[in-house]
Amino acid sequence: MLPKVVIIGRVNVGKSSLFNRLSGVRYAITSPVPGTTRDYLEAEIVDGRTKYSLIDTGGLDLSKLKKGNIIEQETQKQARKILEDATLVVFLVDAKEGILNTDWEIVKVVRKLKKPTVLAANKCDGPKEEAELASIYGLGLGEPVRVSVAQGIGIDELKEKIKKGLKKAHLPLPLLGKEGKERSRSSLDKERKKCVQPLLNKEGRGEVIKLAIVGKQNVGKSSLLNAFLGEERAIVSDTPGTTLDTVDTFYTYADKRYLLIDTAGLKKRSQMGRGLLFLGGNRVEKAIERSDVCLLVLDGSAKVSRQDQHIAAFVLEAGKGVVIVVNKTDLLKAQTPLSPPLLRGEVSTSLNSPLLRGEVSTSLNPPLLRGEEIEGFKRRVGLEFPFLAWAPIVFVSAQTGVGIFEVFDLVDQVVVERKRRITTAELNRFLQNVTLYRQPPNGVRINYVTQVEISPPTFAFFCNLPDRVHFSYRRFLENRLRDKLGFWGTPVRLEFRRK
Repeated sequence: MLPKVVIIGRVNVGKSSLFNRLSGVRYAITSPVPGTTRDYLEAEIVDGRTKYSLIDTGGLDLSKLKKGNIIEQETQKQARKILEDATLVVFLVDAKEGILNTDWEIVKVVRKLKKPTVLAANKCDGPKEEAELASIYGLGLGEPVRVSVAQGIGIDELKEKIKKGLKKAHLPLPLLGKEGKERSRSSLDKERKKCVQPLLNKEGRGEVIKLAIVGKQNVGKSSLLNAFLGEERAIVSDTPGTTLDTVDTFYTYADKRYLLIDTAGLKKRSQMGRGLLFLGGNRVEKAIERSDVCLLVLDGSAKVSRQDQHIAAFVLEAGKGVVIVVNKTDLLKAQTPLSPPLLRGEVSTSLNSPLLRGEVSTSLNPPLLRGEEIEGFKRRVGLEFPFLAWAPIVFVSAQTGVGIFEVFDLVDQVVVERKRRITTAELNRFLQNVTLYRQPPNGVRINYVTQVEISPPTFAFFCNLPDRVHFSYRRFLENRLRDKLGFWGTPVRLEFRRK
């Protein structure tokens, strides 16, 4: 497995800014608000011919393990656990404020764990900060690397220190060849295979399916991520807005590799303001843009809200595949089992398949839910999301684990549908039949159709008057196209061009 370099320090010393600077991507949210970073963030760093995993943690303050609120306590527990697994520690202090009691407490923990440590003093922007370096030397962790993350000063020196520190740890660093590809080794442990090594699968070498877990606040997105992984990867609490950053985690299921992207709960823009929720919302939109399929998580114990609809509409506009995940089914009272067709969990892409009607199994061992509750929720979903009639629905419980892994089977089929190509000959046979049934209005004459893109499938209809094609006829063509050719779980785009 890759060596882990963990950035630690008290709140607001610039850990997330340093993480962004070293990774070369503005991945972590940065702000002057203490406690902005909650879940740890991880990025794979390739520096020259060496590779390691860089981890950003929440600000350490051991006093909050007992006195803090639930989010602060979980942040401290997570940071402490990551620190215990570290190969090398980058201890970041604030040269402007000097050394505080919290810094001394962190030093005690590092010494107790006997971790190799690189000391870095941030915000060394001028001679005034140089005066504080004497107190920083007093920590007994060697000479500090003077850096200014904001101005990029001292970053190269810090990178060299990290590489030297990893070598001193006597670890076999992954060596990269001239092309940047990792050289083969005689053995790779399970974690390496899971998180680093590209996996061979039917879709192609090293392909990663990117899944964005999206939804409004407190529908159980982070709980679902934890249930997939079987560990407390993301901090979970009843407090709305617990997750701020997008959390990327590689995961392997059935010999396929996925990138799970946990996102912050979205609120109305009018309620976000310009603070952390606004920044988190921007991260969610970017996560959707870089995903292949979105898991739209709904709260099965509550009504579908306007915000659920807004999020679904944004996913649709982005052209991403969709699987509707109804969570918290464990909160519904158990009465009678689901009907036999639902228990089988069969997946079909035929026109009359249960999936296209929203009748989808949740698991080979589904919860004993009231039949009317299942049917009632499916009816509500159909009414509230008429524009997602083609999206499959799966009922799960992140709390009990029921149905969660069936999500990946559905996602795999959606990915296949997004990449399907239809020959021009077959499309024009379809066009001939559909126009015989219903001619386009307003004097429009469609000459031919061809598929121009995949992911999402995009079709160009060449006609004499593209501006006169009414939206109702567009919808008619899309519905007939889906009836004939499928494209289950993915948006379909129709473009009308002048011949």
